[in-house]
Amino acid sequence: GSSTGSDDDSFTFVAGSQACLFDFEDTAIDSCPSGWTCTGDARVVSRYTCVSGCGTPLPNAQGEQYFSIGGDHDTGTAQSPTFELPSDAQSLEFLRCGGADSPSGVSVHRESGSVVCSSSRGEDTDSFFWDSCDVSSAAGERVYVRIVDTQSSSWGKVFVDNIRLDGGGGGCGSADITSCPITRDFCTNDASLPD
Repeated sequence: GSSTGSDDDSFTFVAGSQACLFDFEDTAIDSCPSGWTCTGDARVVSRYTCVSGCGTPLPNAQGEQYFSIGGDHDTGTAQSPTFELPSDAQSLEFLRCGGADSPSGVSVHRESGSVVCSSSRGEDTDSFFWDSCDVSSAAGERVYVRIVDTQSSSWGKVFVDNIRLDGGGGGCGSADITSCPITRDFCTNDASLPD
């Protein structure tokens, strides 16, 4: 079955900002985030909860909650509300952990459904790490984020947190987001979040 968060999916971004799209802190535990459509096992969980096969709290988690798309032996999908990328959008950046490989992962799609970018780095780790994909080709267009876990096996999990946009404002000062310090909280900004 699928579930959908509340229907208020309107929000905007400030050009040149590092806009946090979703940090999942205001979503009720075991629920689909507001405006998202979830299937299977996709739900927001406490950082002190491991869906399968890991210790708690999860290393490098930021805040008190994260988005579990599926555990080792569970699968799921999640799709964000559609939103307009700022004209200066460069990359979608997010924390990720788990080991599910392609076609599992995080992708950005144009409103028409065509893929803008994707990342399917299954690192076989329970520690969150920074990852990103290049959205500059769709700057100014309407898009949505899709997160998928299709793998039901050991290390077949996809956990995501702090999904944000870098509007060319510098990220953490590195061309490679994966080298950013985990302690940097990218979700403190002036973007309007969905209710």
